[in-house]
Amino acid sequence: MLQMHKNGDGRKTIARKLGMSKTTIKYYLDKLKTMDIDTDSLLELDEPVLEAKFHAGNPAYKDNDRYGYIKENLEYFENELKRTGVTRKLLWEEYRANHPKGYGYTQFCFHFNQQLVARNPSMALQHKAAEKLYVDFAGAKNPLYIIRNGEIEIIKGDRFSIGGISRSVEKKEFNNNLIDINKDATCYIFSDGYMDQLGGEAMKKFSSPKFQDLLLKIHNDDFETQKKKLDEVLTEWMRNTNQRDDILLIGFKVSPN
Repeated sequence: MLQMHKNGDGRKTIARKLGMSKTTIKYYLDKLKTMDIDTDSLLELDEPVLEAKFHAGNPAYKDNDRYGYIKENLEYFENELKRTGVTRKLLWEEYRANHPKGYGYTQFCFHFNQQLVARNPSMALQHKAAEKLYVDFAGAKNPLYIIRNGEIEIIKGDRFSIGGISRSVEKKEFNNNLIDINKDATCYIFSDGYMDQLGGEAMKKFSSPKFQDLLLKIHNDDFETQKKKLDEVLTEWMRNTNQRDDILLIGFKVSPN
């Protein structure tokens, strides 16, 4: 947010790009005006120190042991991730083996990514035209799957549909997720028809875990081959069962090069 503000983006633009409310952005920018430190100096601060500037007394980063371990080993994690076959999941498993009371996988990835950005904060959203590649995603219930480096990343959609009336949501505002594509990736968006299809010996739903495993196995194939394999697996799963819902799956490959 600070980097975007420094680049001249207004509150509405920042809120839209980050999927945050304009009120929240206004709060932070108003807080910024009262500080005796400039934006450039703030961007050079480590994440916990920067957090404390805006949320005095916030306990989120008082667990210095877990956070400090990631920071101290950042260079090792970063170098390991460059090796063929090494994924964030494998790094996290090694991290937990050495640090049993450490962060869960999601928090580990969050702090790891934040530290990578913090090492060079000026790189955030600063690039020449066509030099960087982003995927901008907003979803209604169903997620976006991004597969890169042999690992599947799930970008969740909002928990309400596009149309109709929701009793639990007064005003539907979909959040935009801006994902930096720094490696070749295969992306999928879909309806829930494939996962919900009944079949197999027990006549159960195909399920999301099976669907994810299938995409991981075929994502390197060309899309014509992927479609053929998806059809074959579904036909075998359904046997003589009728299709219960619409089935839509869209895949596309993106590359920063």
